[in-house]
Amino acid sequence: MAYIIGIGQYSNPAVSSLGGVQYDMESARRMAQSMGIPPENMHFVRDGAATVAEITSQIKALDQRLVAGDRVFVYYSGHGTRWHEPDAAEGVCTEGLVASDGQVLSNKMISQLL
Repeated sequence: MAYIIGIGQYSNPAVSSLGGVQYDMESARRMAQSMGIPPENMHFVRDGAATVAEITSQIKALDQRLVAGDRVFVYYSGHGTRWHEPDAAEGVCTEGLVASDGQVLSNKMISQLL
């Protein structure tokens, strides 16, 4: 199964556009295909549809469809971010994917979803 997310246009005009996302998504489709993932098992979400709520919902749905031995390919093209949380060890950052609505899906949140 493949879940391919691409965000080149953000709802907040202060967030710069990314012109190469369409090419990244095609490259990701080819990578998934080379892994033997059939087109009907590839799910794409793009730009305005790629909100935190939608990405979260799709990861949960993906997790529920998996069975032991399944191969999974998750790909993201868009802005990322990182920050130091007060309770984290020195030099340890939380990282996140910036969704189209400007909200962040942290690495911790993604881990909890899967």
